[in-house]
Amino acid sequence: MHIGAALPAVDAELIVFDKDGTLVDLHAPWGTWVESVAATLAAIVPPEHLLSRLGWNATSGRVEGETPLAIASLPTLQAVIATRLYEAGMGWSEAMVTAQRAMLEADRPPAPPICALLPLFEALTARGSRLAVVTTDDLTGVERDLAPLGVLQYLSAIVAGDRALPTKPAPDMVLEACAAVGITPMRTVVAGDSSADMLMGRAAKVALTIGVLSGSGTTETLSPHADVLVPTVCALATDGSH
Repeated sequence: MHIGAALPAVDAELIVFDKDGTLVDLHAPWGTWVESVAATLAAIVPPEHLLSRLGWNATSGRVEGETPLAIASLPTLQAVIATRLYEAGMGWSEAMVTAQRAMLEADRPPAPPICALLPLFEALTARGSRLAVVTTDDLTGVERDLAPLGVLQYLSAIVAGDRALPTKPAPDMVLEACAAVGITPMRTVVAGDSSADMLMGRAAKVALTIGVLSGSGTTETLSPHADVLVPTVCALATDGSH
């Protein structure tokens, strides 16, 4: 894949995408989920306290940037919730079990795509790119969100948060994707909506980090770590040379 025009010119063979906030909506599905968790635990912890701790802004209906809800894996979210229950007086073991139960019972609807992903993936693969997804969500979440969009067949690798790997911003997940596809990081592009995605890419020494402004990240938080910023990942298909 050659990226030119509005994006820096690099030759790369693999594009590694984050999922939530990059390929699909971050805010509505995770907001539904975390409000359900908070409601279940309302007798122990005031919902507003838990929502604030996790990073959900109910007023704006958005996941705040650089918060657990924006970046963390499900086991880490469980630990954050359990910590709040522990602070409220619950024993740690009970707090972990209670947090896990509330998380499992909470509804998280499929996330709508940020933009038209099927034609994007078709165009990128037609130009010779291999595609992968690296996410702190678990594999079930990846399949739930992406299978209805018809794009799973275009993914050469999925590295999800339930793999036994250090998560973002450590480089391990993107390095695992590169190894699975057989393409070096130096010929890889990372696209994501958080500083954790950009730092992961830089730690892995990828060719290019692309910050997207469709999730929790902003120009201010992403620009220090991204090589380029775009409104959405569909900017990758706006020029025939991409």
